[in-house]
This record gives sequence, C-alpha cells and structure tokens, in this order.
Amino acid sequence: MASKRIGIEASLAIAEAVKLANTDVIAAYPITPQTHIVEGLAEMVANGDLDAEYIPVESEHSAMSACLGSSAVGARTFTATAGQGLILMHEVVMVASSMRLPIVMTVANRALSGPLNVWGDQSDAMITRDAGWIQFFVENGQQAFDHVICSFYIAEHPDVLLPVMINVDGFHVSHVIEPIEILDRKTVDEFLPPYKRRYTLDPDNPVSMGCFAAPNLYTETRKDLDNAVRESRKVILDVWHKYGELTGRHYKPIEYYKADRAETLLVTAGGYSENAMDAIDKMQSEGKKVGLVRLRLWRPFPYEDMIEALSGARNVIVFDRAISLGGPAPICSEIRAALYSLEKRPHIVSIVGGLGGRDVSPDDFEKIIDIGLERIKSGRNIHVWSERIVETLSIYVPKLVTKGEYIASGHRACSGCGEVLAVRYVCKALGRNTIISNATGCMEIISSPLPESAWEVPWIHTIFENASAVASGIESGIKALRRKHGYTKEVKVVAMGGDGGTADIGLQSLSGALERGHDFLYVCYDNEAYMNTG
Repeated sequence: MASKRIGIEASLAIAEAVKLANTDVIAAYPITPQTHIVEGLAEMVANGDLDAEYIPVESEHSAMSACLGSSAVGARTFTATAGQGLILMHEVVMVASSMRLPIVMTVANRALSGPLNVWGDQSDAMITRDAGWIQFFVENGQQAFDHVICSFYIAEHPDVLLPVMINVDGFHVSHVIEPIEILDRKTVDEFLPPYKRRYTLDPDNPVSMGCFAAPNLYTETRKDLDNAVRESRKVILDVWHKYGELTGRHYKPIEYYKADRAETLLVTAGGYSENAMDAIDKMQSEGKKVGLVRLRLWRPFPYEDMIEALSGARNVIVFDRAISLGGPAPICSEIRAALYSLEKRPHIVSIVGGLGGRDVSPDDFEKIIDIGLERIKSGRNIHVWSERIVETLSIYVPKLVTKGEYIASGHRACSGCGEVLAVRYVCKALGRNTIISNATGCMEIISSPLPESAWEVPWIHTIFENASAVASGIESGIKALRRKHGYTKEVKVVAMGGDGGTADIGLQSLSGALERGHDFLYVCYDNEAYMNTG
C-alpha cells in the first residue's frame, strides 16, 4: 500500500477520496457546513485533477435529482449536503433507494430549523433513517476518508446496489485539520472495482425505472428493499475486512473502548465519541467501572452486535444528539428495541445533548454518566436532557418597538456594511406598516440571533428558497382578513433575498408569485456573487 500522511481538513480529505475513486459525476449545491467538500471538488475538476462532470445545481432537490440521472446511466456519482439541504432533497432521497441507485453522499450533520442553526447535531441523519440508505457514522477525518472509498465499493456491489450516506459531524469533524493518511491512486484502483451495473438507461437494452405500483405490488417492493438493506450487512463486513487488510484500519458495526468488565456502558455515535473516550479514561483511573460503545453502522441497524455489546452490562446510558419531539430519542429507542427480548436487561437511560453545535466536553460526559446513574438509581430511567433547561418562552414573543429606526443598530454586520445600509433605507422608505419575509442569507444571520432581533417591523424568516412563497401567503392572508373580518390596516408586504435566494434556489417561488400576480415588493441584495457561506 502506498500512501502519504498530511495535515488536511476533513472536508478536503473527503474530496480527495472522491477524486481517488475516479468519480464520474458530482452534483453540488453548497450549504454550511458541507460547502468545503464541493468547493474542493470544484477546484479539482477545474484544474483537471479530476475528470468528472461537475453540476452546480440550483437546489439540493435538484442535486439528488441529477444524481438519479447520472447513476441511472451507469456513472459513479457523488454528492454532499447538510441539515436543511438534506430535508429539501428528502423526496428524491427516498426515490434513490427504491430505484437501487448506488449513489454515495456525505452529510455534514447539522441541526434543523427552527430556529435556524447552522451548527452540528444529528437531527438530519435521524430524519432520513428510514429512507432505505445504508448509513454510517464516522468520528474523524481519517474515518471519513476511508468510508468514502469503502462506500463506493459497498454501494456498487452487485449484491447491494443501494445508496450510502456517510454522516460526519458538522464543524466538529468537517472543519477540523488533522493528520490523515491519503492513499495513492494505484492503491485505490486495485481496491475499488470499476462500476459495472447490469441495468442502466441504455437505448440498446431499454428498461423503465420508477414505475407506478398499485396496492397489489407496493408492499412486495418495500419488502424487497427492506431485505436488500438488511442483507447488505454481509458485503459491508466483507469490504471493511478487505480495507482493514489493506490499511490496518479495521471497522465494525459496533466498536468498543475500554468496555471489558464495565458495569456501566455509555453509547455514542459520531465525533463526540472521542471526547467520551477521554471521560472514560479519567473515570477508569478513579476506579469507576465504565466503558464506551460506539455505533458505526446506523442502517442496517446492528441488532445482534448491540445485544452482544450491552447484554452483560448493568447500566446503559445512551447519548443522542437528536431528539424525536414527543417521543424517545432515536438511537436509544433502537437500543431499547434490540434489548427488549432479553430476560435480564440492563437499565437503560436516554440522555440528549450537543444539539445545535453545543460542545460536550470530556467533563460533560462524566456528568452525563453521573446523571444517568442517578436516574437509574431513582427508577426514573427515562429521557433527560444533559444541558440545563433554559426558559425560552420570551424569545418567541414578537418584538414590538415603538420608536427609532426600523432596523436597529447593534446587529452583527460589519461597520459600513452595504447590505444593511440598503435594507435600512428601504425600511425607512416603506415605513412602519411593513411586513418582511426574509430568505436565508447574511441579512438574516446578522439581524436575528436568538434571543435578539434588530427588526422593528414585523419580520419572518423560514428557509432559503421560499421568501416569495411566504410573502404570497402574507399578502393572501391580509386579503382574506380584509374581506372577511374587517381588517383595515394598509400593509406593505416585502420579500427580501440575496442573489441565491432570488435568482437561483429562490427563483421557483419568485416565479410562482409573479405568475399568480401577488401584490408585494421584492428586494434583492444584488452583490453579483452567490456565496452561500462559501
């Protein structure tokens, strides 16, 4: 094996792996915190370092749609996304697995709106857990690099033919520079077989994909897909074994850290597992019988491995970085189900933390274990939060200010920012009776960090691409109130967005609003660039 060890950001190491896999098509839409992956790939294609078609699409929905097409004709295909982007493409994510298209996608895990948050947790991964994709969690840049190579092998294997999702912690892993062993092209070529798919969109052998299924066949097709996901485990283990033989880095569905003879086991997934390891080191040095179990394979879920890992423990504390609102946390619910049939089950407590990018330090993990043990001892072994609950009701009360400018000073923009000055004068011209719908972008980020707002007129933000659709609803709602309920106030409705929220990802909702003839003003912060946090 030939390789070189270099200091490189994890996102760029992922791009290197995509290049070494000789990927044919990359469909790219930038969104924090995965932007550096597709930026790196764009540079490689532009410089001639990677011979691939690079499609800079207009939305994440289109990114996955383009992947469907390229994979369906037999091209090795890659994309990346995060958070809201994954949710936007969710409709097509479901189609990719049902068509058995071996697309590889890296997700730089990010919190979901609302409120808007661009930092990391695993909410997006949990929303897509039932999408029919093979899914991995990785803990650092080296594992991310390795799993891109392995994932192409697994996805394209004739006994699998399923898309693969690699979950990488946003920022806490994606933006970290660390020493990573990068394989050379010859080594990867010898390990990774060429992509040869039997069924493609080929005029010489025409097939139909995505056909309609009536009730008499739908259940059977879903059962077949479920079987395919479950049976993929055999190939996953085989590919991991081959990669371990090649590199010395061995991966398993469930991985242990100092778990032998531990009475209490902490279960984690993703990059925070490394902080948990430090906590285990310290607690064991104090004579405490604790250990760590790390979840690597999320789908297909490794039930047998989890039973083997946890059945001998007295206590199990499951740390989730996502919450199922109104229900049990996702990973803990799977573990409870896995252990339910055991006659002698360990006590299980669910702890949720690290949401929205909040750090969880080794000291915090010690506290999490202590909190879990306290809950178990008291018999209240249910879902709890690791962080102190903060009263937030006042955050969502509309800010009604009667004096001053319509966008207040003290926001986060740089002094003299042209965008804020433009918005300030637009608001002064429009006056008090104005309602603003604001697309995602710099203006929204700098003006509305919870629990504060610089806006002194009614203002609403939802997501990147729908400011005009939201404005359409505001205008229509006021019409209805005026016609049916005696609303008399004259209100100006305004939609605002930057270049991307206007002419790229937001063009569909703007076009639809124009087609329908809604009466509102549209303001574009035209800086002649589409940055989207790049």
